[in-house]
Amino acid sequence: MSALQIFVTDQELGQILHEFALRRGLMGALNINNLFELHDPEQGSFDFLQQVDVTKFYLFPKTQVLPNSLSDDAIAPRYLGWVDVWAGHLVISPDRTVLTITTIQAENRQGLDFKPANWLRALKRSLTSTFIFGVVGKNIIYGGEHVYQDIAYSPTALQFHREGVTWKQYATDNGEFSPLAS
Repeated sequence: MSALQIFVTDQELGQILHEFALRRGLMGALNINNLFELHDPEQGSFDFLQQVDVTKFYLFPKTQVLPNSLSDDAIAPRYLGWVDVWAGHLVISPDRTVLTITTIQAENRQGLDFKPANWLRALKRSLTSTFIFGVVGKNIIYGGEHVYQDIAYSPTALQFHREGVTWKQYATDNGEFSPLAS
């Protein structure tokens, strides 16, 4: 299992995933109303990720044979080795603005002729030149904090944070994150 957690804008995430999909020969799949809607990165960017209601997205090899039905009942993304993307978003409310974290996970599975966790590790390494790794998580209700060296953030997310945008895993969490080196 490999995971990448990043604070990033919708536009940046779309660009990262679009380039990743093109480089690895992947298709995108959105789960909408229990059906999968396919997106080919060669047909355009992943701008649909900028819609706040898009939170779950998958990437899989274009060469993979899919079932006839693209419903939740017919597709088991983890079993098929699909890269799992929980897209974070900028959530604006009257009292605050929150940037939620994006989590990308992949697992190498026996019987598959591709290694999605290896792809994700390579993506993570490629981001080290432009993203900053290391955040502090604090529980704002009960106290306590922890350093997370593996969580990254983009320069734009850092600028948002400096302008008062709160970083969280979920918009209503007790936990808030801050850059480790700010």
